[in-house]
Amino acid sequence: MKKILDFLAVASIIIIAGACAKEQNNIDTREAELVTIKLKVNTDTKSQLGNDFKTVKWSAGDKISVLDPASNTVQPTGYNINTTDNTVTIQLPAGATSFYGLYPYNAATTIASNKITTILPSEQIAVKGNIPNNANVSIGYANKTDASIVFKNVGAILSFTLDYDDIESVSFSGNNNESVAGMINITYPAAGTPSVAFTSKSSKTIILRNSDGSSLEKGKKYYMVVAPRTFSKGITLTLCNSAGKVAAKSSSAPTTISRNGNLSLGTISGMTFKHDLYTLYQAGKDVTIAGKVYNRANNGDAVLLDSDVKPDLYATVSGKEGVFFLKGNANFMNSRNLIIGKDLVISSNDPEKPVNYVPTKQWSIRKGSITMNNIKIDLAGITNYLINNTANVSDDFSAIVFDKCNFTNIKCNILNANNRKDVGITTISLTNCKIRILSGKPLFNAFKCSTLYKYKNIIFENNVFYSASAVNS
Repeated sequence: MKKILDFLAVASIIIIAGACAKEQNNIDTREAELVTIKLKVNTDTKSQLGNDFKTVKWSAGDKISVLDPASNTVQPTGYNINTTDNTVTIQLPAGATSFYGLYPYNAATTIASNKITTILPSEQIAVKGNIPNNANVSIGYANKTDASIVFKNVGAILSFTLDYDDIESVSFSGNNNESVAGMINITYPAAGTPSVAFTSKSSKTIILRNSDGSSLEKGKKYYMVVAPRTFSKGITLTLCNSAGKVAAKSSSAPTTISRNGNLSLGTISGMTFKHDLYTLYQAGKDVTIAGKVYNRANNGDAVLLDSDVKPDLYATVSGKEGVFFLKGNANFMNSRNLIIGKDLVISSNDPEKPVNYVPTKQWSIRKGSITMNNIKIDLAGITNYLINNTANVSDDFSAIVFDKCNFTNIKCNILNANNRKDVGITTISLTNCKIRILSGKPLFNAFKCSTLYKYKNIIFENNVFYSASAVNS
């Protein structure tokens, strides 16, 4: 629903009792009563969002959910708005005395004890000069005998204009890791205003882009719908361009975005774009790491680690799963043995500036895989081996992958796989790396393994081996 306003939506609704309808599976088994609701927008009660927009209107294809607070049931289908006369036909359980209307319809919406759980989209499809479709979450409440219902916006809108012609996505976030969208809980007391609480499935970022991935139009105003809240350390708007570079406009001042409000950020210009894989990834872009494509939709949110803030990888990645991007000028290290028990991907955030990793403790591989991309790995502090398959391993390890890494001061095995001789590593891949050798030890040592057939893919491609002295590599 495009609520073009500043922007309280109060919809006058005429409720006309209708005939009974068939019971439906998976909802309250009482007989359902067919009710016709006619929506008429009361425009003289609205503030306006600019001179071009003077009415609140439904759009073709809009659907609402209908929820019964007495039985904690949500009708299993959405109800289409007839935009010709602004009417909608709904079904209510026969015993229902009141109901909520919720826009947009979402099959995952639930209600319990007057708390409604639904989605405020974290990925919104841009509409030039208008609010994104199916993003402006709004709620109404009425008794079955009432002649009107008040729909109120749950969120707020944020607007901006771009002074660039190659921006493919714009992301909004708070500077203190605040939730801004995703799965939310809505409460709406009678004669009150809606309030929002965030669930564990909320999102820290909202992304706006065109449905076909094309660039947003220069000079046009765009809108996002955001959850109302205070951002204690300010907000950031991040732009991703067609060259795969990003730029951010930030304010560190505490910022409150009120429900029903409109925060205008003006024209975005004068920015410097640079490489930032984490931001690209979080904006929904595909990021290729060691020849494999990763993205937020398939691999979940990434984590950005800064060695100048927290250099210890043991504290941040040991035993973890997911995609981690590294930045910072200080050396990364690990204060204790890293446990690799899931699929772990670690990459420098800037393709043109690999980070430094100086381990002094080993890695213990147990299950899953480890991928390291574009990292300077100084093994001066490792004397025996970097990677070890521990005695309590119960399954084959999936993969050890190094790509675009620069190894220095190697005087040990990178891998010693001789603790458990009956398990294997399906893939060992070393590609596009530079390796400085200080000893004649094998890089990957599994000579005691009794099941070498489990080492199925050994990939060495486009590597440079060198030494500062006459050492046979």
